[in-house]
Amino acid sequence: MVSSARRRRVRAAAVLLCLTVAGCSATSAPEPPPAVTTLDPPTATRTPEAAASSSIEPDLEAMAIPPCETLLPIEKVRSTFADDAEYFESDSGVPLSERMPSPEANAAMAQATHELDCLWGLPGSDVGFTIDVAIVPTGALEELVPTLHAGGFTEAPLGGGRSFTHALDDDSGLWVTVYAFDGNAWVTYIGMGLAATAAGLTAEVLANLQAANPGL
Repeated sequence: MVSSARRRRVRAAAVLLCLTVAGCSATSAPEPPPAVTTLDPPTATRTPEAAASSSIEPDLEAMAIPPCETLLPIEKVRSTFADDAEYFESDSGVPLSERMPSPEANAAMAQATHELDCLWGLPGSDVGFTIDVAIVPTGALEELVPTLHAGGFTEAPLGGGRSFTHALDDDSGLWVTVYAFDGNAWVTYIGMGLAATAAGLTAEVLANLQAANPGL
């Protein structure tokens, strides 16, 4: 659309007046030129059909979550988190909807069609982090966002999506929680580390999850 600063408005031509002099009459006066008006370019309108099609969610049941070590290769963890980090098999038998950091997050996770819990850390220590991955209806994530704002999380863009980060100093170091949403993809980082490190690892998982599910 052409901006108003560039749009030239054409003034209507001044009406020619016939002076009352000898030999001048209304019939002999020249016709004034027609006024020229400018028309704004048509604005594209979104049809109800287009709006409806854009709000249709993909078949979430058809999506799949790759294994933890595919989502986040150990080389990436060692180069970013700690040189001696290892991946640990994690199966507590408790669904993520009962283990998220808040009741609101649990409620959103309860709507997930797929979920996966991953764990990395330093052997023989309590230093590590979990990555929780889920495919969730967008409505559930939209309901969760206001509670994150109210809970003191800091929002920032992450890849093509958005992230919400909360960092807390405690006796064992810096504890970080990062929620990342993009479409129906939800990745959560919970554990130790710098906020920037947590965001980078979360972004890696989110990108690999979407690469495995085009259209997610």
